[in-house]
Amino acid sequence: MKISLKYGNTQITLPKIPSERIKILQPKVYKDLKEIKDIKTSLKNSLNKPLGNKSLVSIIEKINPKLISIVVPDITRVTPYYKDVLLALIEYIPNKYHKNIKFIIATGTHRAHTQQENINLYGIDLVSKFEFISHNCDDKDKLVFIGRTSLGNNVYLNKYVVKSDLVILTGNIDTHAFAGFSGGAKILLPGVASRESITYNHSFVVDEFSVMGNLHKNKIYKDIMETYYLLKKKTNIFCINFIKNSKKNLIKILSGDLEKVFKKGTEIITKISSVKINTLSDLTIISCGGYPRDINLYQAQKSLSCASMVTRPNGVIILLAECKEKIGQKIFGDTLINNTIEEILSLPQEKIEVEVHRAYLTAKILKNFKCILVSSLDKELVEKLKFIYSKDINTALKLSKMYLKKISLSYIIPEGSTLLPIFKK
Repeated sequence: MKISLKYGNTQITLPKIPSERIKILQPKVYKDLKEIKDIKTSLKNSLNKPLGNKSLVSIIEKINPKLISIVVPDITRVTPYYKDVLLALIEYIPNKYHKNIKFIIATGTHRAHTQQENINLYGIDLVSKFEFISHNCDDKDKLVFIGRTSLGNNVYLNKYVVKSDLVILTGNIDTHAFAGFSGGAKILLPGVASRESITYNHSFVVDEFSVMGNLHKNKIYKDIMETYYLLKKKTNIFCINFIKNSKKNLIKILSGDLEKVFKKGTEIITKISSVKINTLSDLTIISCGGYPRDINLYQAQKSLSCASMVTRPNGVIILLAECKEKIGQKIFGDTLINNTIEEILSLPQEKIEVEVHRAYLTAKILKNFKCILVSSLDKELVEKLKFIYSKDINTALKLSKMYLKKISLSYIIPEGSTLLPIFKK
């Protein structure tokens, strides 16, 4: 069978795999969750009958807001439907409030957008009419202290968000490598938080419960939710979250009370993303799902975490990630390059600053698996990052045969950033 995996904006066709047994890990398709064709009508219906809340228009009319902040995901998130979604949202909000709207781009610690990127993501109609502000986690003049969580995090958020009369949080609900799931309040922390607040939150990657698909005892998730509660004391919050399928098409719109939206959304994601396995593979070949999920190594790390969940200790992982924008985050790359794996893993929690957290997660995987990277990165850089370099998939498979005496079982994962493996012996 011919198998092609996404790589950037292109595809890589797999050659014959030297394995006794090969299995493709991908969730089954649910016929009751079809692509939403009429986004405008679907959004309007959701906003008029939200979960655990009154209609958005009635909330707006009651508050009579002088400032509305609409928080949106940045370029690293897969949101091809956002132009239509945001346009439908603006059309839904009464015209008299349009002059009071600001869009806040939840960049977290990522770089600011260019004007062209804003146009590509959100549409020329909105970008030409409204102010789109890329959050800057290091600009102390644009940050406001809102309180301290029970875990000890001093939370600073974007001042426009805090000073708004109404905050509309948007975003995708998906699996996440260490917060359990994305969506919900995660667009606040790390999305529009200070670097210090993000660092403190992400330092809990050292905790055993900070894993993909898990919210139980997950301190990162707990800290995020307490940030939401702190903000809720200061302003009105309305949540709109989206669920997409493996083809990146929108299949569900959930809106209303954030906790109810997130609970319902994570139930759906668990249903459509989960794949149960009872045997760990010798070899796993994984694609991030293409651009922008493999825009850089930092973003591709999530797929590496996914692969590690289905591969036996000392097995081989082949990661297909174009990394068009190289490593992505400087501190992440510097940590991997300038320290041994043992030095990274021995870091005390208070030393795990933001971006170091992903280096820590990566180091855990590099310690336990042979990780071969097929990317656009040059050999010298790949090896400095502690990965095994391969110029193409054929070479990667030859290397796999060198590392493994026998390949009894291989897994192929076409969409590593959205799969939720559940291992049951």
